[in-house]
Amino acid sequence: MEYTIGKLAKLAGLTTRTLRYYDQIDLLNPSKTADNGYRIYTKRDVDRLQQILFFRVLKISPEVIRGILDYPDYDALSVLETHRAALREQREQLEEILENVEKTIAKMKGEYQMTDQEKFKGLKEKLLEENQEKYGKELMEKYGEKQLKKANERFSSLTQEEFEKAEKLSEAFTEALKGAAACGDPACAEAREACSIHREWLALYWGKSGLTPVTHLNLADMYCSDARFAENMEALAEGRAEFFRKALILYYDL
Repeated sequence: MEYTIGKLAKLAGLTTRTLRYYDQIDLLNPSKTADNGYRIYTKRDVDRLQQILFFRVLKISPEVIRGILDYPDYDALSVLETHRAALREQREQLEEILENVEKTIAKMKGEYQMTDQEKFKGLKEKLLEENQEKYGKELMEKYGEKQLKKANERFSSLTQEEFEKAEKLSEAFTEALKGAAACGDPACAEAREACSIHREWLALYWGKSGLTPVTHLNLADMYCSDARFAENMEALAEGRAEFFRKALILYYDL
């Protein structure tokens, strides 16, 4: 069966604009062009579009998808099996979050006694996934797979008390950094306090063995070089990330 761009868009639940964009970037080119210039898509194109949308569900960019699908040794069956495993993992995670929501509702109605551990079931994994998606590449390059895996495992094992402590330390760090910036000197006592609090906060996630002056300063460098990492500091005042980096160098006497 053959499809015009409008019919294929309707079949796949996309817009014709999306299909034109896919054609423009050579992700999905129609196999035929009618005499009137209309794009005509064949069964082969439909199958490729299905593969594309499988990847898009996993939030992979169109440019990366194109490279994967056009790879000479691309194995559709193997990729689908990988997709299946990833989707099953997502389903399990969503089921855990749904169970958490249902128990929370029951707790609010007085029908269920919820433990503190249950309150965070499924949520840690979601936070890790979002962090990996947003910062994973940069963190992997900076710290390596082993250190990143260790940090993720540490985060997953945090107790509620440690979560609450991390929140309090985060708030304390914000206030301390404000005071240090008001002082204006990265060597002042307020700046040293901010560095100490930040170190204690980071140790909760990385573990004391994974936190060294060098790894701590590497993170401060990322705060300055990548705006996504610095967004919380820069929201307080422009230049706050660079001020903290200078304070950290003095704190460790590097």
